[in-house]
Amino acid sequence: MINEIDVIISSPLKRARKTAEIIASGRNIPLILDNGITERCFGKFEGKTPKEFDFDEIWNYKLNKQYEDAESTGALFTRIENFLEKIKKEYQDKTVLLVTHGGVTVPIRAKLEGVPEGMEVLRGLGIDNCEVKEYEI
Repeated sequence: MINEIDVIISSPLKRARKTAEIIASGRNIPLILDNGITERCFGKFEGKTPKEFDFDEIWNYKLNKQYEDAESTGALFTRIENFLEKIKKEYQDKTVLLVTHGGVTVPIRAKLEGVPEGMEVLRGLGIDNCEVKEYEI
C-alpha cells in the first residue's frame, strides 16, 4: 500500500467528506472536494434499500421508465470516465487518494480493471465501506 499521498480528492457529500477530513487530519495533504465523484443520483429511490426496488434493473444500461429520474448507468460511467481522465492529466506522476461512494466505485473498477459493460458483470463490483483499492493509471 502506498504511504505517500500527494492529494486527496473527495466527494463533497457528508460521509465521504468527513472520511477524507479524518485521513487528511494532521498531514500536509491538500484536500479537494469534487462533484465528479458524488454518488449516483437514484431519483425517487434515494435512501431506499435494494429490497425496496429492483436493484439489478437500476444498474442496467437500458433503464426502465420507472427509473427515469435516476442518473442512468451510462451517464454515471461517462461522468466517472471523464473524471478519471481529468485526474490522469492534472495529477500525472502524483499519488491521488479518492474518497467516494459505493455506486461510484462500480464504473471506477469497471474502467480500471477492464470489466466490460453490462448488468451481469456490474453486480458485485462496488467496494465495501472503508475498502481500499489501489490502481496505477
